[in-house]
Amino acid sequence: MDEKEILELTIENSSLNKLKIIKTLYDKLEEKQNAFCNEFCIHCKNGCGECCEHFVPDITELEAYYLAYGLIKDNVYNEVLKQLEMIDSDIISCPLYNKNDLSKHCTVYSWRPLICRLFNGSAVKDKNGNPIYKGCRFNSESKKIQTEILKESKNLVVMSDFGEELENEIAGYNQKELIQYALPKAINKILFLMELEKENDEK
Repeated sequence: MDEKEILELTIENSSLNKLKIIKTLYDKLEEKQNAFCNEFCIHCKNGCGECCEHFVPDITELEAYYLAYGLIKDNVYNEVLKQLEMIDSDIISCPLYNKNDLSKHCTVYSWRPLICRLFNGSAVKDKNGNPIYKGCRFNSESKKIQTEILKESKNLVVMSDFGEELENEIAGYNQKELIQYALPKAINKILFLMELEKENDEK
């Protein structure tokens, strides 16, 4: 499935219409982040998934819908639901991370939420609001970048800026929940809305 098909959603007065907001923001981030990583040579190493092994993402309601929609369109949502049913409530790693698959650790990579996209390829702000990039603690080749150099970059990606943009764009759908709880509910809702669309088309 072409991810861009998400822009073709037509259900009126439903949360699905807002999914294009997520897609647009993710595309904007990817373009800036690629330029940022290229400028400072801070790409993640191939096959690395260390951050996923030590982090459970909490995602907004609309991001959960976006992820659910992708899993349904890719016809893998049943497998994901079964995977989530088996996880321990005390997990310390992302439940959608597959350590044994060296070619593709993230089982939902194309549809992953914003926080996952921001890791390693973005700066944060210090207490004075200045951008800082400390490097990835799981990547020995990652390097610190001086604040003065960061400020001069036209490609600067700041984690909190994109987080705030997401919050502003999806007002009303920005309540956060851990991914293992948010995703099953989102899948059920998207399935329901897609069935409504199908019924409307058949009338």
